[in-house]
Amino acid sequence: MQKRHQSITSFLLERAKKMKSVPGYRKLWIEAQDEGYRCGKNQVQRLLQEAGYRSCTALKPGYRRAVSTLPVLPNLLNRRFSVGEPNKVWVSDITQIRCKEGWLYLVAVMDLGT
Repeated sequence: MQKRHQSITSFLLERAKKMKSVPGYRKLWIEAQDEGYRCGKNQVQRLLQEAGYRSCTALKPGYRRAVSTLPVLPNLLNRRFSVGEPNKVWVSDITQIRCKEGWLYLVAVMDLGT
């Protein structure tokens, strides 16, 4: 029985590695069934948990990570929020609020010197 479990586990981990660790235990169970292994879905889940396998999420179709060509600006303020003179440092924040009519945007702009 132990050799059988090791055989199934090695197959599952090898198949998961080929699929870049994306599939969960259900897809790996189907792969094992198609390959001729006689095992249950819960057994596959338990074997993968014992092996320490965790699936990772795949990118949704059509989704690409943004590649920014903008330069990274330096942090000039560096969390020093007490400024001695007015009109030297201005800060702002924006948030969106869902309302019955749609989205409203709330913006706050402050002078740190006053």
